[in-house]
Amino acid sequence: MKDKPLGRVQKQLANALERAALGYLDLGAKNFFAERKQSSYAGNQATIGNLAIAVELVLKSYIARKNLLLLFKSLPIEIRVLITNPESLPESFNWRAFEIELKSASYPTIGLDECISFFYLFFPEQKQALKTHLKYLSKSRNASVHSISPAFQQEYEVNRVAYAALSVSAVLKDDLIFVGNFDKRFPDSVSFLQEFQEKLIEKVHKAIATAKEKAKRLPAKGQATRQVSIEYWEQEVTECPVCGNLAILNGTTEKLTWISRGDEEINEPGLWFEPESFICSECGLSLDGYDEMKLAGIDLESSDFDRTDNLDDFETDPYLSVSYFDK
Repeated sequence: MKDKPLGRVQKQLANALERAALGYLDLGAKNFFAERKQSSYAGNQATIGNLAIAVELVLKSYIARKNLLLLFKSLPIEIRVLITNPESLPESFNWRAFEIELKSASYPTIGLDECISFFYLFFPEQKQALKTHLKYLSKSRNASVHSISPAFQQEYEVNRVAYAALSVSAVLKDDLIFVGNFDKRFPDSVSFLQEFQEKLIEKVHKAIATAKEKAKRLPAKGQATRQVSIEYWEQEVTECPVCGNLAILNGTTEKLTWISRGDEEINEPGLWFEPESFICSECGLSLDGYDEMKLAGIDLESSDFDRTDNLDDFETDPYLSVSYFDK
């Protein structure tokens, strides 16, 4: 068996997933832009659900085109060999029975969060800008599909789900077939994506102005009522850009396969903290996501985030605690 017998199945599955994704994207985007024009988000649960499902399916389509094996949680050994090393199988091997099983959805596929992880692997330059939005989309998707969306979800929350869904689709449009005419299919998306960034700037400016007013009533810099001591892989201490007191960055510590020293990349394992949100308990400044923190002037490439020296500790004890000490 010298050819790739499942090549046709791979193409059919990828195309079917993309068509399904486009159907959900059409429904979600249509509802979203209609509600946006009316300044009404009463139907946000259906909108969020459709957009989130569209993201999951369009990512699965892209993943299937890359490697069919990555799409499934587990597969029989026969199918794994068919995908990875078909030439090793004898000519008498009957692979068509497995073709039918793959087409009939007999095997569970990966979930949304795993799809998003693959997206970051294939498009690492998108991770910082979209990570918090996609995390919110995933959380909102579960509530929208399996329960009831919180009543307090307002314009920004719905907008960020739409922003994440449309951004992912725009990134993938050149690699897909049916989403390729993305700009023509969703003409309002271009202005919306631009407006979302403009409103993000406005949101950060308001948050900083509010924090500055509160900071006027605080003790002088360095004389805050509390000091922060932290040892936690998902948090880091930094200086608040408004009041100058110690504040907390929330995020994740991730193991790297290479480290950067100046302009040089070295193929050695490393450890790096990736901030996702910021909170100052003194002036109340709260920022969510890479763009908001960047706009507020927080150094997101600080050498303090390099935790490579603690690599052994991370592998043996991934759970540490944060402590606040009152003066």
